[in-house]
Amino acid sequence: MTEGSCILQEDVKLIRPKQNPKINKEDEGKQRRDYVERVLNIVFVSLAKKNHMKEPSLLVFILPNRKNKDPATCSDIKWWADCIKGVPSTCISDDCVWKYQDGRVLGDLALKINYKLGGTNHCLKGDAAWD
Repeated sequence: MTEGSCILQEDVKLIRPKQNPKINKEDEGKQRRDYVERVLNIVFVSLAKKNHMKEPSLLVFILPNRKNKDPATCSDIKWWADCIKGVPSTCISDDCVWKYQDGRVLGDLALKINYKLGGTNHCLKGDAAWD
């Protein structure tokens, strides 16, 4: 792989449990995060191996129409990427991409990615000043 290349979804094998993990209501948040951490660590190692042990510099998660219905999923993913791995990440639901094909959503996503990778999205003219 060369610098700047991406790994397609087909390159990563996702591991699905045979059944949903049993979650105790009292520890629901911790158990859910532990489960998310285990699964995403497996995927992260797989990505690094496919990229000659170079860790990704950005992670984009496309969630199946669940971001709006289950904000905990996106929150857990962001927690893992930002706090555990220290890698910038963003989540987007697939229904958003298909519903708004006029470029607004993908344009917003591009701005978000550019910002997270240290790019500049807007500049003020040199003579502009705050009042």
